[in-house]
Amino acid sequence: THYPFVVEAIRRAAGPGVRVIDPAPAVAQQTLRLLGQPAVDGELTLLTTGDPTRFADQVRQLLGTESEPQAVTVAATAHRQTNVEVVVGDLTNQQVDAVVNAANTHLQHGGGVAGALLRAGGAVIQEESDAWVRCHGPLQSGTAAVTGAGAMPARFVIHVAGPIYTDGQDNEALLRAAVVGALEAAERIGASSVALPALSSGIYGYPLASATAVIAAAVEKWTAAHRAVVHTVKLVALDPTVADHFRRGLEAARGTTTG
Repeated sequence: THYPFVVEAIRRAAGPGVRVIDPAPAVAQQTLRLLGQPAVDGELTLLTTGDPTRFADQVRQLLGTESEPQAVTVAATAHRQTNVEVVVGDLTNQQVDAVVNAANTHLQHGGGVAGALLRAGGAVIQEESDAWVRCHGPLQSGTAAVTGAGAMPARFVIHVAGPIYTDGQDNEALLRAAVVGALEAAERIGASSVALPALSSGIYGYPLASATAVIAAAVEKWTAAHRAVVHTVKLVALDPTVADHFRRGLEAARGTTTG
């Protein structure tokens, strides 16, 4: 039932001539069928990452009164706290499941972060990127493309196109959409750890202090609501100056200050 999290990776590995069948709906239907059968003596304990009270009502409604006197216990599993940290280092060397690329819309990895990822991962990254664009068209704001990471320690590269900073456009909303798109892609492919650079702050002209603040706030807000899969987000800075800006952004997002 967890394969949907990596279904896109499976489709890429299998190729266009293979139909990928998602078994999760069938498993869910079988679960409902078994829950609806007359109960035997004993206690039924169910765990949920959602609201246990609401889930308990749904379960009892499904089982019906004929299931009594069987006890039904619904407990909430503990939410895993996502760890958001700032690190100074090379994005291409991060020991994570996925690294995020500050991409252009046509996924051409000539310079900057994209060029560094290509040099570290190898030509396969450009080959897979070209294939993605041929299939889906240019990368749109708020969407993400996922490719393999080649020779890098990571398994995936998540490509998002941050905004080119322009007066008169909603730069903050566009940058936030890029961050959310990257994290949603990480959740979709089952990546438990992600490394994210200072998107749009280089040649795209987004002021560093503002860009890092938007990125940190978007990460904090998203991870607070999505703790089931991604448990580590690394905000990767090339130097201490960028790291300090990331830390200030996190402090502001969390409503904390350091001495």
